[in-house]
Amino acid sequence: YGRGSASSGLTAGIDAMNNGQRERARGEFAKAVNADPNAPQPHIFLARLAREEGDLATARAQLDTALRLDSKNSVALREMGLVLFASRQYDLARRFFVRAVTANPQDRASQGFLGCTMMRLNRVAEGTKFITNAGTGAWQACLQPTTTTAAPPPL
Repeated sequence: YGRGSASSGLTAGIDAMNNGQRERARGEFAKAVNADPNAPQPHIFLARLAREEGDLATARAQLDTALRLDSKNSVALREMGLVLFASRQYDLARRFFVRAVTANPQDRASQGFLGCTMMRLNRVAEGTKFITNAGTGAWQACLQPTTTTAAPPPL
């Protein structure tokens, strides 16, 4: 890959994101989109940035694009599940997590958040099974009893 390629923009964006340089990351991911409009990955990362900032509409739009480009991308499917979970659209979120686990059965985060979503849908036994199989992660907060005032676990 040469300078200015989608891959270099993606790498620079991920590095910036990991270093807390969110605006720089957003710019690098935008460059990666321009360099390869058919690559779903930069859209997934733009969605993650938006979701983490609470901009669920932008996150969803970016994921719509990523999934149009690659409908079986397990990371895009998981991210869409997280956006829908954050929007409290649990049944729709469950569907995306199921698709993510189907696309990548080794994705522990998708399994864990699928379990979390099942708990929110009062399917406790199924939810507990997925969370336990997924192991340690943010999704374990769903094992705590929920109350009407409990915030959803961090995503």
